[in-house]
Amino acid sequence: MKRISTYFFIVAVIFCVAFVSCKKYPEGPSFSLITKKERLANSWKIEKYIFNGGDSTSFAKTHVFNGYILNINKNGEYSFSYNLIIGSLTFPFNEAGNWTFSEDKKKVIFTKESGNTTAAVGSSPTWEVLRLKEKEFWAKYTQDDDITEVHFN
Repeated sequence: MKRISTYFFIVAVIFCVAFVSCKKYPEGPSFSLITKKERLANSWKIEKYIFNGGDSTSFAKTHVFNGYILNINKNGEYSFSYNLIIGSLTFPFNEAGNWTFSEDKKKVIFTKESGNTTAAVGSSPTWEVLRLKEKEFWAKYTQDDDITEVHFN
């Protein structure tokens, strides 16, 4: 019985070291049987929006990115749409293109192919993945001195 306990302990330690210490993203998960590509492929809505450390979720969801939906497909295509609301005026925006993981799979690179957003066609913003679960995608985007963190669900 003591041998079985010792064996189980050794296996448990090896499992924890192998999977917990090798966590790909800062916020997890530690282990998943679902591939990164399958977890990323989803229809995402903004849950939380943090700009330069401040929670701007309410303003972003009601004015800047009203109705924001990001669709990421397994085939490497993405699209998103939202409305910018200024007073009583509504300005619809949309974008479509291709996405890929960086070589280390810690970042997602979006390459715009079409749309009326301010990004130039062919531009490739890169988002650092903070958390990637089947129903959660957290990412950070840095431009100039501004840091934007978005939590999608």
